[in-house]
Amino acid sequence: MPLDGTTYTDAKQDKVLAMLLRAKELIRENGWCQDTSRDREGRYCIYGAIRAAGKQFGGFRAWTDLKLPWPAVWQDEPGRTVEDVFAWFDEQIAVREVTWPRQP
Repeated sequence: MPLDGTTYTDAKQDKVLAMLLRAKELIRENGWCQDTSRDREGRYCIYGAIRAAGKQFGGFRAWTDLKLPWPAVWQDEPGRTVEDVFAWFDEQIAVREVTWPRQP
């Protein structure tokens, strides 16, 4: 455990929060798609955006280590909208900001 009181789980959770924020930004910037990680127009699905953000933050393994729910099947359901996807991101981000506040 680091001297600032941050635990290993806190550090992983911080990476997950950073990944979620960046993944949402990637979809906002490039667009959203279904049934593929990234389409020919450069749009991302949730999985593709989280993977891309994970590469940037080195945190994709943190997602799997924490056994977090995976939304890939949910986001591919017919009738799902980008607004639904952004709401999912907002919910996941809010949970992590409340449950695992960042260290000062």
